[in-house]
Amino acid sequence: MYHKRPMHGGASGIIPAAMALPSQHHSPMVDGALLAAAAALREERQQLLRQQHQLQQLQQLQQLHQLQQQHSQVEADHHQFQQPQRQNREQQNENRVLQQLQDLLHESGASVKDNTNTRN
Repeated sequence: MYHKRPMHGGASGIIPAAMALPSQHHSPMVDGALLAAAAALREERQQLLRQQHQLQQLQQLQQLHQLQQQHSQVEADHHQFQQPQRQNREQQNENRVLQQLQDLLHESGASVKDNTNTRN
């Protein structure tokens, strides 16, 4: 028995049945089962691709959440760092002004109590 099958280059040739593609020997029931299996594999592949996409989105959301937490922590640390600095600057400015007032009063002959440590 011989089957016609295109040869390389598009030419048609005759080959022995033993060399024919195996699917040419399947019964319609086997062909149907193969088609069903192929369809099931395609569907499974689509599901896996959807799951992979969802996983990538979840990972991106987790990274974004981590970055937001880090940013919030940096902001909080920065605020905590600036608050004492601002208070220290205010205290230093107040002390400087009081010292200048004391110097002026001393130069004018008057005396004043030391009030630099009354704040807190």
